[in-house]
Parts: sequence; C-alpha cells; structure tokens
Amino acid sequence: MYMLSTDNNPWLYWNIDRQIGPGSHGDDVRFAQYLLVYWSYTFELGYELTEVDGYWGGKTSAVIHAMERNTRWRVVRDGYISPIPEPFSHNTASNKSYKFDILLENYTRRATGFGINQLPIEPINAIMRGIPSDGYCPPALAGALRRALSRVGVS
Repeated sequence: MYMLSTDNNPWLYWNIDRQIGPGSHGDDVRFAQYLLVYWSYTFELGYELTEVDGYWGGKTSAVIHAMERNTRWRVVRDGYISPIPEPFSHNTASNKSYKFDILLENYTRRATGFGINQLPIEPINAIMRGIPSDGYCPPALAGALRRALSRVGVS
C-alpha cells in the first residue's frame, strides 16, 4: 500500500499496490478487509467480516460480492479490488468505479458524516493520517500504514 500522487494538491490518499482477490494475502488485503468491515457495518449487509488477517478467503469474498451488488456506483462485479489509477483527481465521479476508492469514501463518511468531495483538504488528510490510530485499526495494519506514511515523509 502507498499514498497516491494527486492532482497538484497536497492530498493524502491511500492506494493498494496490486489487484487483490481470492487467494491474495498481505498488507493490501489486510487494509481492504479493514475497510470492508466498515462497509458491512454501514450497510448492514448480513455478511460479517470479523478477522482482518490479511488472507482473502470465503468471508472476504462474500463481503466484496455484497458490496458489488449494493453500491450505487458502477463497478466491475468480478470479486476483486484493483488499485486506483494515477494520476488521481479527487473531484471526479469516474474514481467511484474503483472499489478501493469507494471503501475509502465510506470510511471518510463514517468518520465525518461527509463525503470526500464535501470536505476541504486538511480534514481528509487528517482522516487518512489517522487511520492507524483510530482505535479500531489492528496492530499489524497500523504498523504497515505508519511505515507507508513515513516513506512519504508524513507522520
């Protein structure tokens, strides 16, 4: 996982390194699982993902398929999550065809009550910086996120 370069603004925004799906493992999967937990609580889908373990198994697949069916955004219903392409612009609906962006949007909305396009830069940056210490982030994921932040000089 890494921070996206953005549209000439000092945005902080997360991304994953590669496409992930059934059988994938590692920090990208761990981060997607964490965001999927928020998604499933937000929409009460009846699918429970309780382990953020970094291994994409049956429960993770069930939640991603439920997300694909229940999002209002047009997404590819393939059971995978792909990286957000660069260059990246926050204020465009075309990003919402990427499931990882939708998951970050949902996390932000749960944290603030507002969507990313409704907030100025600094509150979004604070949310992105704060994920590792939000009180719910599992230690292994928090460590990986902190390392990624330090690689780009953000603390």
